[in-house]
Amino acid sequence: MDSHFLAGVVINLILVCLGGYLVMRGKALKSNLTNQKTMVSPNALIVIGVLLIIINVLQIIGFAQ
Repeated sequence: MDSHFLAGVVINLILVCLGGYLVMRGKALKSNLTNQKTMVSPNALIVIGVLLIIINVLQIIGFAQ
């Protein structure tokens, strides 16, 4: 495997994990609306997380071809 290919896949996997964290954080904030101390809304965290996951998974699939 080429090192540049492997580095790209690893970076995209890290970004997928970050997207998953944002989704989980958004859902946790949404269930506990009394204690919100964030700059963005829980729905925005969920949308950003889902977009990160989708974009990076598509890039990983594109690398595999």
